[in-house]
Amino acid sequence: MSEKHYSYFQNRECEFFPCHEGVEEAEFNCLFCYCPLYALGEDCGGDFVYTESGVKSCVHCAFPHRRGNYDEVLRRFPKLASLAARRQKTGSVSTRSPPGVSRASVSEAVPESSSSAAPAAARAAQLPVV
Repeated sequence: MSEKHYSYFQNRECEFFPCHEGVEEAEFNCLFCYCPLYALGEDCGGDFVYTESGVKSCVHCAFPHRRGNYDEVLRRFPKLASLAARRQKTGSVSTRSPPGVSRASVSEAVPESSSSAAPAAARAAQLPVV
């Protein structure tokens, strides 16, 4: 099958390009600038850590930015759909928190005024665990 041109996008004009290390510039995919798998927590498949305050940091993760991982990201969409359905049904995203971290401390870790316009790398340390 020929290359799926819709599965790859690069924005070299972005002031944060490339926003993650470990991917050759020619292969860096900006299509998933904000990782759609972040909400999957431990099941995202990426290289993340939880900070001391319980925030999931993806600063060292390049999984969605590798040109060849488009299909791998899409394979995880059923888990996202299940998460969304569970949220719709229960009114909450997850009942799990990282070990030793209460849900209250996680929600306090992100200020209300955090910018939604900043790219993933710039906001990774500010995003709450879901």
